[in-house]
Amino acid sequence: MKNSIQYSEERRKMIRAALWTGVGSLVALSFDANARAMIPSQMQGALDDIGVKAMKKAYDDGLDAYIAGEGGPFGACLVCNGEIVSSAQLSIKRQKNALAEAELLAIQKASEKLKKADLSDCEIYMVCAPSPLALTAIMQANIKKAYYSLSLSQSEPYSQFRSSLWSELNKFSFSESSKFKQTMESQGMNLLSEIKSQGQTEFEE
Repeated sequence: MKNSIQYSEERRKMIRAALWTGVGSLVALSFDANARAMIPSQMQGALDDIGVKAMKKAYDDGLDAYIAGEGGPFGACLVCNGEIVSSAQLSIKRQKNALAEAELLAIQKASEKLKKADLSDCEIYMVCAPSPLALTAIMQANIKKAYYSLSLSQSEPYSQFRSSLWSELNKFSFSESSKFKQTMESQGMNLLSEIKSQGQTEFEE
């Protein structure tokens, strides 16, 4: 694939050695699991040993994704109770799947391994700040904290994601969108009525 012949294993080692010199001072995002709200933290601090190990794994996966022709060096790694439980790399082109972002794949692997959807005892380490899709997955999984090296604007030249999409999403309205149309609402309400008749009134874990 594209780029694959440009990097020998020795070249990869040299790149990784250069990268690791700067690992340890990263921006942290804290997540309130109860409110499912993101609380940006202004502090930058050194990672602990497992954090550095996890970020190195994310960088390894990100570099491999780039070498494989994905375009951007994006990887992600999850840590739960002090242990690495999963990692993944950007695989959209290889899987031909628009959802195959590194963060989503790593979260899916962690949930499968831990046999649970609630990852509130986990942290995620990423090469880049998450896209809206990845951020939603992180919050939906109740991940308590996330670390990233690059901001969206820094990584945008190497990503299919546009950082300006955030402002577009802030202005988005289903009722005003020409792409989304509500239809068959009565049938949908009938479905909800059937569910309620079985005694279920809200989402059950």
